[in-house]
Amino acid sequence: MTRKALLLAGAAVGLPCVWTVTASVGFLALTGFWTHPAFATGWRWAWAWWLYAPDPALRATFAPALAFSGMTAGLFAAAAAVRAAQAGRRQRLHGEAHWAGKAEARRSGLRFTRRPPGDALILGRTRGIWGLWRRYVVLPGEEHVSLYARTRSGKGVSVVVPNCLAWDGSLVAFSIKRDLVRDAAGARRAKGQEVFVFDPTNPDGRSHRWNPLGHVPRGQVGCADAIQRVMQTLVPETKANNPYWDNAGRRVAAAAAVLLAETPGAPLTVAAVRRLIERADYAQNFRTMIDAARARAQPYPAAAVDAILGWLDREADPGALGVRDTIVTALRLWDSEVIAAATETSDFDLAALRHRPVSVFVCAEVADIRRLRPLFSLFFQQLIAVNTRREFGEDPRDRHRLAVVLDEFWAPGRMDVLADAAAFTASFGFRMLYVVQSKQQLASIYLQEGAENLFLNTGAELLFGGADQRLAEEVSKRAGTDTVETVSTHRPRFFGWLLPARQQEQLAPRPRPLLLPQELQRLPPHEMIVLRPSLPPLKLDRIIYYTDPAFRDLLAPPPVVPRLQLRVERDPEPPRPSPAECEAAARAQADSEAAAARQQAEAAHAALRQAAAATSQLAYDAAVAERGAAAAAEGEVARAAIAAERARAARAEAARALRAAAADEAWRGHAAAAGAAAEQLSAEAARIAESARRAKRTATAAAQAARAAAKRAAHCARAAAEAGDRPLEDDA
Repeated sequence: MTRKALLLAGAAVGLPCVWTVTASVGFLALTGFWTHPAFATGWRWAWAWWLYAPDPALRATFAPALAFSGMTAGLFAAAAAVRAAQAGRRQRLHGEAHWAGKAEARRSGLRFTRRPPGDALILGRTRGIWGLWRRYVVLPGEEHVSLYARTRSGKGVSVVVPNCLAWDGSLVAFSIKRDLVRDAAGARRAKGQEVFVFDPTNPDGRSHRWNPLGHVPRGQVGCADAIQRVMQTLVPETKANNPYWDNAGRRVAAAAAVLLAETPGAPLTVAAVRRLIERADYAQNFRTMIDAARARAQPYPAAAVDAILGWLDREADPGALGVRDTIVTALRLWDSEVIAAATETSDFDLAALRHRPVSVFVCAEVADIRRLRPLFSLFFQQLIAVNTRREFGEDPRDRHRLAVVLDEFWAPGRMDVLADAAAFTASFGFRMLYVVQSKQQLASIYLQEGAENLFLNTGAELLFGGADQRLAEEVSKRAGTDTVETVSTHRPRFFGWLLPARQQEQLAPRPRPLLLPQELQRLPPHEMIVLRPSLPPLKLDRIIYYTDPAFRDLLAPPPVVPRLQLRVERDPEPPRPSPAECEAAARAQADSEAAAARQQAEAAHAALRQAAAATSQLAYDAAVAERGAAAAAEGEVARAAIAAERARAARAEAARALRAAAADEAWRGHAAAAGAAAEQLSAEAARIAESARRAKRTATAAAQAARAAAKRAAHCARAAAEAGDRPLEDDA
């Protein structure tokens, strides 16, 4: 209660008492009954007043006494009321923060109920008096709730499980532990709801199935749009400098999924899309599919065909291979046979959650949370997408609002669709319950602006003890500051009590936070704080569902979840041929080997003939070279003989010239000239002889080379004959 309300309540109780005592004292004094033995005690004054007041005519003096005493008491009561009113109107210098009361909480939209309602989110409960008259505090309407509490602080037993047990509409609950399924799934089934547990990595293999492409309208308008929304999540935009790979991979993956959707009898699953692109003969298979569709007069959509063929035409381009690697990498989660089995079909329809009461529990192993983030992101993206096409109530089938409980909201990673859901899903029948350990935990994922925007749109924020320092300081500031009066006493240090004139007392207003950070951190385990716009902080008691009779009576054994049919996709084995096919294959192989042998024999014969021809040519060339060398040598020898003959003739002429010179001095000059000419001829003859000897040596070398060539030709011929498997004489 506020200070003003407390003052008014005190005045309402105290003023009649003050008025009665004052009036009785005045009455007794005026009438002289003051000294009467019957009124010796003070409590009988008031009794005398009430006893004699109804009969003022008893004595004549009683009437003025009653009037005067009543007037005096009225003046005292009026003065007290004026004083209380002035105290209520006095301005608080540093603020007037206070804890919210029940009336204020009701005015802000909260409800206090005896039993947990099924159409509101449960926050906590009041303490009551000696455990009696407790009330559950709930948030009705369309607003969302967020809870901040550290791990192992009781978030599940106090908020998560109670809301899952009491909510009457459809429910989607995410948790990284299976305790929520154990505690709440049985109660949901007892309410008459369909209960599904999507737990793809359950160690026992027990999980219901959900196909991300199961809602695609195959062969209808809107098929490509639905597939593109799925691929936008499966092949997301990364932080790469070049967005080409992501965009091209998303386009090709969507086109491949469209081809599967338009193929009669083909499974439309993410695993099938991955297999279609990853198989070794993907290019030939795509072309075969397109040709087959054209042959049966049911061609695929032109946009999908153009995307696939445009990609295949650049198959040898490294960029095309990079696009394929991008798709295969993005869909690597479906390499697991467990994930493939859990997403091969849908056991429940997310689009029907507002039409009939359905409960879906989404769980995962803690070790697989990071690996399964693409799957969870796709699940919640589709949950929001298919249920926000029309506002709640526009479709006459909408009868059940949907509560989405996100325990450990940070675990699935960044999911913008859920972070933004608090801003627009209220009118679509959604009630969101975000459970985190601290605001800073989400700020590291969604950045500070994203986290603030999420919590800005929640109608109530719940806090347990043990909050981190930053959150505790924020809550302390939001709780506000109260004004408290402090007394400052100043007195001498020694024997101050002997000097009252030197003693001073000063009353001064001081600011004091309503809730200090350490007080929030040390909040008792059974208490919690509720923050709500336009409402002071509200302190409530926490609920422990297994000790609260209202919730304990709802508990029931969990339903049995079916096992997944797991199978490992093996490398396809080629079909085994029949005996006739084996005989035909052996005959064909023998014929092929015989043809190859004939080809080898023909090649050997051709080589033999070529070797024989080469040998004949080499022998002929050697004979011609030998004859040419012999002729050249004989010519040189003849020239040498002629030169020698000329030299002998010159010597004879020189001798005759000398004899004649002896007779005639005039012929001496001729003789000398003749001698010189003879010497030159002799030298020429010597050179010619040397040339003849060199020519003979050259002819000899040529003959040896011709014989060596003939030997090599004969060797080649024998080798060719051996290769042809026939004697050399057959082709000689």
